[in-house]
Amino acid sequence: MNEANILYSHLTAGAIFAYLMSHLQQWQKLPWINKDSKRINALVRLAMSGVATLGIHWTWAGSWGAGRTLTISIPAASVLLHTAFTWFGQYATQHGWEKVFNIGGRVDPQVMEDFAEAVAAKLAAPPA
Repeated sequence: MNEANILYSHLTAGAIFAYLMSHLQQWQKLPWINKDSKRINALVRLAMSGVATLGIHWTWAGSWGAGRTLTISIPAASVLLHTAFTWFGQYATQHGWEKVFNIGGRVDPQVMEDFAEAVAAKLAAPPA
């Protein structure tokens, strides 16, 4: 996978989870997650960024009549250790998207413009 695809996937996952976080904070069934619950927000953000990064998969096999099997695939420990840096990057990206969307407040046009310029510069840079 080339760098542009990785960057696109990383930014997209961050944006999706930031959007989801916004809805979780407004959902009345989860009153303990709101824009003022900083520690809970950080834990939820950490969990969502882990889902986007770690590559844990599950598969159902079989039929209802004969029985079904749930298989959960977790990457090797060496792969999990290697993804720690990427996980932090995804967490930071999601947090950045929340700042761009200014969840719970007003969107700052200068932040949006600076972010768009940074992404455009990264995508325009020649591959290393």
